[in-house]
Amino acid sequence: MKKILSTLVVFFLSLSFTMADNYHDKLVKLIELENSSFGEKTVTSQLSDMLMKRDSLTADEAQKRATTFWNEKMMPSIVNIMEKHYRQNITEKQLDDILAFMNTKEGKTALEHTMNAINEEHISKMQEQLMPIIMALFQGQEPPAIQLTASEAYKGKFAKMVKKSGAQNSVKNTLATTMDMIKGQMFANLDDEAKTMATNLINRLTTYVSDNITDICLLMMEDDVTETDLDLLNNFYDTPSGEAYVTGNAAAVEDITTNIIQMLMQEIGMPK
Repeated sequence: MKKILSTLVVFFLSLSFTMADNYHDKLVKLIELENSSFGEKTVTSQLSDMLMKRDSLTADEAQKRATTFWNEKMMPSIVNIMEKHYRQNITEKQLDDILAFMNTKEGKTALEHTMNAINEEHISKMQEQLMPIIMALFQGQEPPAIQLTASEAYKGKFAKMVKKSGAQNSVKNTLATTMDMIKGQMFANLDDEAKTMATNLINRLTTYVSDNITDICLLMMEDDVTETDLDLLNNFYDTPSGEAYVTGNAAAVEDITTNIIQMLMQEIGMPK
């Protein structure tokens, strides 16, 4: 009898731990769906380039080290941070709803289009258009307008999506955190006059990006994200689970940004 009771206790304990881990496993699946291979390719490619220049590594050596950094440091850190904020803001049922949406044919298509829209080609397109704007801001001049080709109907739906998704606030918070850390690096060896000039430039850039974030995002995404995608995403963000998803992401963004930038700086040998 005691043996049977002991077996049952072990069984129910193992069952309870399995149930407790369900949320974590589902979150990992969601992160994998959202990032696919884009995040890994982007981070490891840029990091390996920096490591090759700094440490005179071969391409294979640098790529291996960058991939190890992604798998063993960066992704576990992202998962831990997201889990902390998701558990506070998203129920397991809502997480199920989010996963179900992401796994639909339409949801996967919208996600794929969104990921395609932030590839290297589109980032280059954005940088090409933003360079004259940055130069104008640097010189204290009025920046030229961003050139967009989307229809007014598309722009309206896109602006709605940016607002509902929380992307506007997320980008602002990420930018502010990043700029604060950049200032810490830039200002280390500057005199007071140079610090003032650098501060003014950073403030102008931050204000411009904050004021024009919708158009900047649209510049990258208008060629790939369709109106059907926008309708689908806007409808999702209108649901309770979609709203919880936005809240959970917003809570995690600043935490992730700060930690990941610090990890990257440490990996490439820059002081925090």
